[in-house]
Amino acid sequence: MRDRVFYPRLESLRGVAAFVVLVHHAAGATGVLQDTALPKSVFIPAMIWATLLHGGAAVMLFFVLSGFVMGLNIDLTRGLTARLFAEFILRRILRLYPVVFVSIAFAIVIFHYIGGRHFSLDETVDLLLVRAIDVNPPLWSIKVEAAVSVIYPFLLLVVVRGGNSARGLILPVAISCYFMGYGPQMILLYLIAFVLGLLIPYLGKDLMAELGSRGSLLLLPVAVCAYSSGAIVGYYQLLPPSPAMFLQIFGAFYLVAFVMAWGDRIGWLEQTPLRFLGHISFSLYALHYPIIIGVTALFTHLSFWPQRAMILLTSVPLSLLVAAAASRFVEQPFQRLGRILAPMRPTGPPAVMAALPRLHEVARPVAEAINQRGSQGSLRNP
Repeated sequence: MRDRVFYPRLESLRGVAAFVVLVHHAAGATGVLQDTALPKSVFIPAMIWATLLHGGAAVMLFFVLSGFVMGLNIDLTRGLTARLFAEFILRRILRLYPVVFVSIAFAIVIFHYIGGRHFSLDETVDLLLVRAIDVNPPLWSIKVEAAVSVIYPFLLLVVVRGGNSARGLILPVAISCYFMGYGPQMILLYLIAFVLGLLIPYLGKDLMAELGSRGSLLLLPVAVCAYSSGAIVGYYQLLPPSPAMFLQIFGAFYLVAFVMAWGDRIGWLEQTPLRFLGHISFSLYALHYPIIIGVTALFTHLSFWPQRAMILLTSVPLSLLVAAAASRFVEQPFQRLGRILAPMRPTGPPAVMAALPRLHEVARPVAEAINQRGSQGSLRNP
């Protein structure tokens, strides 16, 4: 059995996105970003900060990353069998729901002891199984991931086995679904993000190869602007389906493709703090919101600026600590259990990996051309 395919720099990128969501919600709890009565000397920097730390864009990045990463360890070269599908779903359940259930239980405890809200047994079961977002709103995106997981193997089969014609068809279909609006569990609306993630080994690789290292870097600021477009145009224009959200998704696609192609040149993604954030990213995303609510309730007696400072200075490190504990004692054990109960059984690398270049392959033609010119120059000018 081959080892699991894993890209540390993509995990670090997911960690950065999770931290952005944490700070975004913590800053939102302070009220600074919503208070238009603030002096311009404070409000304008706050809006710039909101643009750089935009939680909605980070969620789109999660979806694109999931669309890419989920397919790395599925071998569909022999087709999609019932056993392969069942094992994939079991691994996804054990990947998502243990931490989700812990986050809901954590939120219930915080609402009970700090907010004085009481939950009956029926209400608790209902929250665990159906209405999780009532006590932990960020879990809406995990519901989307869970729903997309059911159809993901079939999408992957189309992309891997269908050839260029199928890949050329699936993207327009996903774009049409986006502008059709909501579907069950919002699958239609956000399907395009997962499809673009699936297409990174094909469309993303070709785009980076065509642009080259210099062209990719020159276009990066444009992609970042698209990715941040939600904060730039304002939340009132983000009611889905929104052109701004559409730009966010394509901006996220470009960022992931860029990191995949040129990640060996982005050394900061390999730094220990970012690796740590990536390691705890899922638990951090699932657990941070109840912590912010609880911390906010503790400092309601303070005046404006001390309260906001204490919310940020307390909720951010506390969320990191709780997420680290949940990752170690909940998330990782259930992931290992998933790999034991539903082991990956490929006979070779997944078909999607065949489309991925090695880290240096996209840059190799440019490097060879530079080296060749340098050699010729040195011969002419000894």
